[in-house]
Amino acid sequence: MKPRRAPVIATALAMVVVAVGALVITGSSRTGAINRPTVVAWRPVLCEVPAFVAPSTSTGPRATGAPRCSSRSLWNRANLGVVPNANLVSGFTYRVVPHDDGLGGVVTTPPNRDTATATVVVPVYGERSARYVLGPDDLVAGCVRSAQAQRNQAGQWVVNVALSTKGATLWDHVAARQFHEVEALVYEGTAVSAPLIQPTQTSFTSFDGQMSIAGSFTRALATQIAAALRAS
Repeated sequence: MKPRRAPVIATALAMVVVAVGALVITGSSRTGAINRPTVVAWRPVLCEVPAFVAPSTSTGPRATGAPRCSSRSLWNRANLGVVPNANLVSGFTYRVVPHDDGLGGVVTTPPNRDTATATVVVPVYGERSARYVLGPDDLVAGCVRSAQAQRNQAGQWVVNVALSTKGATLWDHVAARQFHEVEALVYEGTAVSAPLIQPTQTSFTSFDGQMSIAGSFTRALATQIAAALRAS
């Protein structure tokens, strides 16, 4: 979900032709390189920040430490203001949230500091002008029972995921907390998708342990993400 651009949607109800209980993560049409260590994680999006701009010598050294988003730039429920609206094609409205220009001098998190409990700054897949500030990893080992790269009915490459009993319970807890907020899928240190959780609904509904991760994936990328999920 990009509050300053077209939103991405995650819903427990049908979106186009999707079985009830599926998580739909629609990536953007942009393409780009993915970098950093092979790892997959689900992290809450705290805010969006500009591409790194090195501070001038007159303004001091690069910003270090855990970044803190300004209150007006937070991607929280109050700022996003999601309102379901069945009369719209999208099924909802939301407010534009500005990115946090004050964090432009914060460097992208290096691999040795990209730990599960850290607040991190990561690039966005195919996006040169923006990065995400993300909270700690929300899922733990043993959450995924199976993950397969497959084509959907529209011919797009997707990753269909079945969660373990533990994973299904944990994901529902995460998704309920993030209801009408944004959760990013991070692969190899890059946010490859960031869905807005159930924006067309007025209350949270269980995902029933199923995810269908769809976007502008190549077969190779979908296969790599599926393998990383199985190994997580």
